[in-house]
Amino acid sequence: MLNIKATSKSKEDRSTSTRSTMYTGVYLKDV
Repeated sequence: MLNIKATSKSKEDRSTSTRSTMYTGVYLKDV
């Protein structure tokens, strides 16, 4: 259970990181 939870959190972190990078790229591009 702990391993599955850790993996799930890792996926969320990765998704959030990618989303932040996308937003930053769009913001810089827009400016």
